[in-house]
Amino acid sequence: MLADHGFDGLTMEGVASEAGVGKATLYRRWPSKTELVLDAIRSLKPMIDHPDHGDVRSDLIELVSGAISWGGDGEYTEVVSALMSELRRNSELAAVYREQFLAPRRAESMALIQRGVERGEIRPDVDPDLVLDMLIGTIISRSMITGGELDEGVAERAVDQVLRGVAGR
Repeated sequence: MLADHGFDGLTMEGVASEAGVGKATLYRRWPSKTELVLDAIRSLKPMIDHPDHGDVRSDLIELVSGAISWGGDGEYTEVVSALMSELRRNSELAAVYREQFLAPRRAESMALIQRGVERGEIRPDVDPDLVLDMLIGTIISRSMITGGELDEGVAERAVDQVLRGVAGR
């Protein structure tokens, strides 16, 4: 329903009707539409594995490849597109999404990058948040904007190009 109608068009009444339950049933589990939507997104895709092979390049390629695999899922891409367009307009949704959905995932990814710093594979002055944005931004751009190719080859090339800019000695 989120993909078809957007966040504004999604109602607890509509979800209850589609599911064949009463609104009270939904509200017992999800106190708000925002919580329902975030739980629905979590159910579509679990957290990506955050490997620790002892090599930041292979860890990042695996991480980016996992995220790319989501981009090939049309339903997931439609739902995320609807959600992303709403984040700019709905500060409550944006805050809950960032705190409950995005923050735990980014923390794991940041730890992966930090391990690369600790092993000397990434310079210590690098902004791990920006590194992650550059890598994930590639996927978002290609899956939602340009329609460019998205495969493991892209994951390798993106990681290699980013690492060239952040590499330790």
